[in-house]
Amino acid sequence: MTSVVITNVLNGTIDSVKSVIPLSIEVGKPALIVQPVEHESIGVLIGMTGDIRGRLIIEGAEETIGKI
Repeated sequence: MTSVVITNVLNGTIDSVKSVIPLSIEVGKPALIVQPVEHESIGVLIGMTGDIRGRLIIEGAEETIGKI
């Protein structure tokens, strides 16, 4: 899998989230995380299947997620 494919998936995901969530969104630098995942706030785990398999975690402050 090339970095171009990964970049396209990430950019498509960011565009989708921005079109659905009516709040200002700060996009951080993507990172490869090895399990277990430790986080301090609320997150959403999205599983991906097909040509690209993996998991995408969208994380945010409890106060922000509560507004959605």
